[in-house]
Formats: sequence, structure tokens, C-alpha cells
Amino acid sequence: IVITKNNKPFGIITERNLVRRYARDTPLGDLASHPLITADRSTTVEKVAKIMLKNGIRKIPIVDQNNDLVGIITTTDLVMFLLPKIKSDLAS
Repeated sequence: IVITKNNKPFGIITERNLVRRYARDTPLGDLASHPLITADRSTTVEKVAKIMLKNGIRKIPIVDQNNDLVGIITTTDLVMFLLPKIKSDLAS
């Protein structure tokens, strides 16, 4: 879940956040990981993968030029995108 502040992405709540820090009365803003690491929609797949590896994250929100949320890329998305390329390279 992406948490916003003033209608802009501020933090993210993942399964890890819930498992590690969950309490019924915890405000979402306190539970969220922040500062939020994002990527611009024009960032390449390779660059997004490097950002995720460098920061040890499994999900990265994608924002437009106004810092509005336009999507989220996950490690599963990266694997599904890269798998056909890897299979093709192996067959060559």
C-alpha cells in the first residue's frame, strides 16, 4: 500500500512492515517505510533492478513528472519481463 501525504507518495507498507511492526493502533504513516524510494516512468528496467538491489527492496513505486503515482514494479514483474529474454538468449 502506498501512503500519500498532500496527495503525493510518501511511504509504502509491505508485507514485511506488517510482520515486523504491526499493532492494531499504529497509524499507517508510522508503519510505512519512508522516505519512499521511487523511479520515474522513463527509468529503464535495468536501472530499476539496480535501484531495488542496492536498496534491498522488492517493490518500487513508479511516478510521473509531477511525482504522481502511476504504478508499482515488483521483483515478480521483473522476473516475468526478463524470463523470455533469458530463455531466448539461452536458445541462441
